[in-house]
Amino acid sequence: DQHAAHERFLFEGLMSTYARRPVLSQPLLVPVVVELPEADVEALDRSRRWLADAGWVVEALGPREVMLREQPLVAAKTDPRILMEAVAADLVEVGRATAADRLVETVMATVACHAAIRVGRRLSTDAARELLREVADVDFSACCPHGRPVARGLSRERIERLFDR
Repeated sequence: DQHAAHERFLFEGLMSTYARRPVLSQPLLVPVVVELPEADVEALDRSRRWLADAGWVVEALGPREVMLREQPLVAAKTDPRILMEAVAADLVEVGRATAADRLVETVMATVACHAAIRVGRRLSTDAARELLREVADVDFSACCPHGRPVARGLSRERIERLFDR
């Protein structure tokens, strides 16, 4: 599963980078204003320091709006509004009572998912080889951070049956 494999690769890279700090961020050419539920804005505001360590520069503009000035470089090709909505929802869902490590993993999994190659996107042969090389260089489990398998094994017998052999 190219999406699950790329997601896992990105997640491992994000977690490794986060452990070493600072996470590389990309300033947005034009800051993005995102409208969110009040609980999401409050969660983002409470997590400002942690978010900065993870590559985001975000500030509350009011009870239902935030301004995103920077986002993690790995998510540069991701719509900042959609990603900020997902991160805010994660922060609300995980809540204050959850350990910081769990919060980091949850949010980084969301970033990796949104930045990963999309399901159904046709990769060139070179891009597919590159993805396989990247995945081979990372020590990780056989699942993406959300639990979907990266690969499935098929026995020779099963493949032969698929082709009526």
